[in-house]
Amino acid sequence: MNNAVKRFDQGRFANILCYHAKYFEASAWLVLGINRFKVAKETGGHMGVAAGTCTHALALFQGMQSIVAVIPADYGDNY
Repeated sequence: MNNAVKRFDQGRFANILCYHAKYFEASAWLVLGINRFKVAKETGGHMGVAAGTCTHALALFQGMQSIVAVIPADYGDNY
């Protein structure tokens, strides 16, 4: 991200962009994890892979806390 974007609106816009990137990455991992649990239930295998995928999603969501603290509250409500 270039410096002009980082400085725009005292950095709030850049933080919102960062929030969206992290939120959608974590959401994608969660959807993948849920699907892996479904497949594991149907096939009787790879439950550990499903659990690991969801654990990774949780870690990504938890890693967003510092960003959520500095963006407008309505974004944090979704978080």
